Amino acid sequence: QDKDGFDEAVDATEPAIVLVDGTDFPSVDARDVIRMLRVLPSTTARVLWGAELSYGRSVLEQLEDEAGWVILELKEGISPLLDLVRSRRAGGAR
Repeated sequence: QDKDGFDEAVDATEPAIVLVDGTDFPSVDARDVIRMLRVLPSTTARVLWGAELSYGRSVLEQLEDEAGWVILELKEGISPLLDLVRSRRAGGAR
């Protein structure tokens, strides 16, 4: 998604989870992705999927001063991500 699409999505809702897919190269530079995500509330879970791949590594390098990210490698499978989704959905159902 490009920056304009991101801004529209964030203006429309506060996402519970944002997933940065490190398996592909988006049209937005890794530095810009991290900068855009800083506007999200602290309650939004930020996940980097595919941290061991080329784009994932470039995002990971930008996270030095960022806190609260969930870093997942593909070898971990989908289970940790699903656990995070389930926990967020359970928290929102209260």
